[in-house]
Amino acid sequence: MGPAAFIAPFAQAPREPMLLGPPPDPLRFASLPRPRPATAGAVASGLVALALIFAAPRSVVGQESSATDRWDPYGAAPTAPSLFSSRLALAPERVELDAFPNSGPLAQGPLGPGPLGPGPLGPGAIGQGHWSPGGWGPGGLGPGVGTWELLPNGSLYPFYLADVKASRLAARGTLGEEDYLEGSLGGRVGLIRLNETPDGPYRRGVQLDVEGASLVRLNTDRSMDLESSDFRAGVPLSVSLGRLHTRFGYYHLSAHVGDEFLLRNPGFNRLNVVRDALFAGVGYWLTPARRLYAETSWAFYHDVSQPWDLRFGIEQAPRFATGLGGAPFFAIHGHLRQEFDFGGYGNLELGWAWRGHRDSGMLRVGLFYVNGKSTQFAFFDKHEQLYGGGIWYDF
Repeated sequence: MGPAAFIAPFAQAPREPMLLGPPPDPLRFASLPRPRPATAGAVASGLVALALIFAAPRSVVGQESSATDRWDPYGAAPTAPSLFSSRLALAPERVELDAFPNSGPLAQGPLGPGPLGPGPLGPGAIGQGHWSPGGWGPGGLGPGVGTWELLPNGSLYPFYLADVKASRLAARGTLGEEDYLEGSLGGRVGLIRLNETPDGPYRRGVQLDVEGASLVRLNTDRSMDLESSDFRAGVPLSVSLGRLHTRFGYYHLSAHVGDEFLLRNPGFNRLNVVRDALFAGVGYWLTPARRLYAETSWAFYHDVSQPWDLRFGIEQAPRFATGLGGAPFFAIHGHLRQEFDFGGYGNLELGWAWRGHRDSGMLRVGLFYVNGKSTQFAFFDKHEQLYGGGIWYDF
């Protein structure tokens, strides 16, 4: 049977519709527009569309059907595929969202709020999205799975909240033997990211960042004299495998004493503390909001300081939209250094935090307590006990 013979029966003019129940008003029925005869081209197009639907990969269809459902905080949730897998697999995994009031993993997308809100090029399946070649199409699951994203928002490996040397915007007032105002003028910028999963509590992918900050201390008891400033710059490469996430890279850190401090203390023995170091860190999400982490660095060039140091801690903070009410946070961080026989300082921070959406920065307000060696490396061998309040913005 040829194609024309197969299509011919479908190309005939449609019969009168079969009606159930009492007959309609003849005058009203006569006023309705009569359907136009179907053409062979239209029927062929419909058959091709049906064939494409049934030929679609099960992984994509399955993800669309499950992604539009609201995540069950105490039930199963879709998890990410292997970092090097090109197909999306679904597996049950318990997700605890008790730390996120008025929010959830699908409450926000990379470009704005809403679990089913439109992306720049059309409606999206999860949150907001943008189209990328080889990805999920217009406004789908954010950046396409297995695709590269230039200048991404957010981070696959957030900086440690209570790490005084992390690059961020911050200001805090300290009380102790002398009162200080300490500030951090810096931040982090994502350069490129390989996305391996859609949005969720535990991402998979690879991201390259650059970061830098100037960390200053002003003496409020002496007309805001500049006591010291540390400078940090680095290039971290983050690899997220779900709950487990790691980072590697290089950073430079140098300490500088303020001119006003040297004028007041002409006999001060200025030490040029410098570190050019390679580092490796690992973190693990206990819940979508709480993680443990540890990091070590080895300085291939150093002055005054010794090659090795160690950072570790535990922290909890909101990772999704909080709304105006915000959510609590806490962070405990330790920094040990070889030049002190692996002594150092500990820092405790707690307070309230706000986040606009998953990939936005986080604003925090709270209290802190630091005890140990000075966090300003120009006074690296001085013991300090400081407490006070601060405001932080984490990128």
